Amino acid sequence: MEMTRIIYTGILFIIIGGYISHLYLKDIKDSHKEILGTQLTAALNSAIGYLDVWAELRKEEVTRWADSNILQNTANNGDLDKWIKSHSEYDDKYILDEVGKTYKTLGSASGVTHDLYQHLDKHPERREFLDKIFTQSRAVISRPMIIEDSTDPIMFVASRIKNYKQKPLAVFFRIDLNNGFSKLHKDAQMGKTGETYAFSKSGYLLSESRFLRSLIHKFGFLAPDETGILNIQIRDPGRDITQGFVEKPGNGRPLTKIAQHIKNVAENKYLENSDKSDIFAGLEGYPDYRGVKVMGVGKWNKTFEMGIATEINYDEALKGYNGIFWFMVFCWILVILLFVAYSLDLYKHRFQKIKLTESILFLKSILDSSSSVSIISTDAQGKILFWNKGAENQLGYKSEEMTDRENIKIIYPEKNGRSTLESSITEVLQSGKTCQQEVVEVTKDGHRINVSSPEIPAGENLL
Repeated sequence: MEMTRIIYTGILFIIIGGYISHLYLKDIKDSHKEILGTQLTAALNSAIGYLDVWAELRKEEVTRWADSNILQNTANNGDLDKWIKSHSEYDDKYILDEVGKTYKTLGSASGVTHDLYQHLDKHPERREFLDKIFTQSRAVISRPMIIEDSTDPIMFVASRIKNYKQKPLAVFFRIDLNNGFSKLHKDAQMGKTGETYAFSKSGYLLSESRFLRSLIHKFGFLAPDETGILNIQIRDPGRDITQGFVEKPGNGRPLTKIAQHIKNVAENKYLENSDKSDIFAGLEGYPDYRGVKVMGVGKWNKTFEMGIATEINYDEALKGYNGIFWFMVFCWILVILLFVAYSLDLYKHRFQKIKLTESILFLKSILDSSSSVSIISTDAQGKILFWNKGAENQLGYKSEEMTDRENIKIIYPEKNGRSTLESSITEVLQSGKTCQQEVVEVTKDGHRINVSSPEIPAGENLL
């Protein structure tokens, strides 16, 4: 019963301790995720704030040009090139009409034109961009786009030329994506696997992928000369491409959770549901456009009309928590192994004790069954431990009178008999050998009898 109680107590301790550890780890994990969510949101807001400030500076600059009296009065004057070239850091500047056709190239060394009116049916974002320029009073900045005579994605900041009476015209500055906009994914990222990127409402990547060279080109996700901008859709590929799955996700694949949420926000699908936030927080993990499980936050940016996301690989994000988790698992495995070893050892001793008790009981039953031979067992001090039927018949004392109550000296009343007994016990204990003596014993009713007394060494003495 005692061993069973110990084992059940140990099992109960392991169950309760494991549950408490589970709650403790869950609390640590939730706290860790909350901190990571705060850090990711801070990185996201920092990226959005940087882009908004950067965009406002570009808009203010082109607005000053559009409001310039010189530009208004001489938009079609050939002498304008020299003045523009000396007053702007932009290499490519144009004046376009309201249909998107280049009216004049300003101060451009290359002389390249970018006619936005081409293929408007295939590129509705161009038509949308042109409409905003000629209908809004403020400058407008575009999202990255591909123009037919440009091999790389480009951006424009433009403003309608104010008070120009002849025809609606707007001044355009071409923006180099490597100057300003590209810092989105270079400066606002967390850890070794973190990435901040922009994407359109339809899910096309608008900033260069951080993993373009190391992962996407390596696994054939894109052609070597392709850029990730406007070529990668933020869709769940269904499997991890970093593990060798290189099928490019097509339109049949769903958008990633963050892209779908941002799309819904952009389309005002969540306006009637107060439980939905304009900020996506995927702290439980979800597959990104590589199929890698990540943790991230995202938001729809009204300035550029695009989604911006900040993500980090889930394993890296929870690296600190995982260290604590596996340490706790190791400790509990160690506790369980020690408990199992202790239980087995306890069971072994209990089993041995049971077998010994059974042997003793078996021996006692044999000894008790002998009624013609007197068998008495004592300890080293002579205290009677066992008194069989033969001893009862021969000496007259009952077992219950003698066992654990009397000393063997009670049946040796004479001094020489006691001395003989004590010397026999000493000899047996010292030599470990049997010793046989002829002694006189006195029965309960006072009769003296001569007996031959063999003594057996075993920690106890049988007389």
